[in-house]
Amino acid sequence: MSTTWAIVFAIFASITAPLIIVYFTNRQRRSELLLAAKIRKDEKEEDHRREDEVAAKAAQAAALLLEAQQETIRKTDEVAKVARVSTAQTSAQLTAVLDQGQAIHTLVNQRLTNVTEKALDYSVNLLAVLEEQMQAQRDLGITPTPSALQRIEATKQGVAELKDTLATRAVQQAAVDDHAAAAAAAADPGADMGGE
Repeated sequence: MSTTWAIVFAIFASITAPLIIVYFTNRQRRSELLLAAKIRKDEKEEDHRREDEVAAKAAQAAALLLEAQQETIRKTDEVAKVARVSTAQTSAQLTAVLDQGQAIHTLVNQRLTNVTEKALDYSVNLLAVLEEQMQAQRDLGITPTPSALQRIEATKQGVAELKDTLATRAVQQAAVDDHAAAAAAAADPGADMGGE
């Protein structure tokens, strides 16, 4: 009889032992997934906070740019009125206003370029973090979600757009600098001859 009980007990243990192991393994897996989800949520919140900061800085730069452009337009109108009154008297004032406008334009462009460069740096860093996170998830055997893949693709597209914007701004700034140099040379044709 005791042999029968031993056999029954052995059969019972061989059936329940794997079930207990599976239960605890699944429980551990669930807690790992919950921890990974919390980390993703925290990272997402941090990303949103950073994006909000970048957007606020971009809005501030845009407001400064608009204000500077309006100021430049106002000063240009004043210069045009004065030029009609007296060409000789206006020449010195026009040069001063244009220099000031160029300085404002340069400062505003530099600020906007700096904000765009910071946004590019942030986006490049964000892309690296997202890709590292994706790789870490893959290393844990977690398949990336479609939204995570879309977020990475959108970030890559944003990086490309920011690079294009900076390249365009550099070309435009070079054209403005060339135009300013040509205008300065036309205004003082004796400057080139005096240097020879």
